[in-house]
Amino acid sequence: FSELGKKYPEENYTYISDVFYRKSLFFYRRAVELETNGQEMIANLKSFGPDVDKNYGFDGVLYLAALLELKFGSKNDPVKRKEHLTYHRRSLAKMFGLGKSSKNKPGPLLEHARNLYDLIVAALDGVEDDDE
Repeated sequence: FSELGKKYPEENYTYISDVFYRKSLFFYRRAVELETNGQEMIANLKSFGPDVDKNYGFDGVLYLAALLELKFGSKNDPVKRKEHLTYHRRSLAKMFGLGKSSKNKPGPLLEHARNLYDLIVAALDGVEDDDE
């Protein structure tokens, strides 16, 4: 829908795209929350995607949750934003910082996770600057 929004700006494709991204953020946030609390075990599912050929497992879910939080998370409440971004910064650091276990993870995912980690650190610095 984003590309359609650029091609036909008079239509509401950009709005629809934002709604879908925010709804995705809600579902990813909820899935991570349920897994973290132990209410539902989703980490044992066979395929998480992002497509049929590639399966990045629960790490892919954590990455996408962090990406959606950074781009589409609420910016109205700086305290909650800082809390969410801090959680995702920690989960990304665990993903690519565990030595031997990170060697078993897909290289492209680790590379993207490192880049996203840097973006989240920069965003957190911006949130802290706004608090002062």
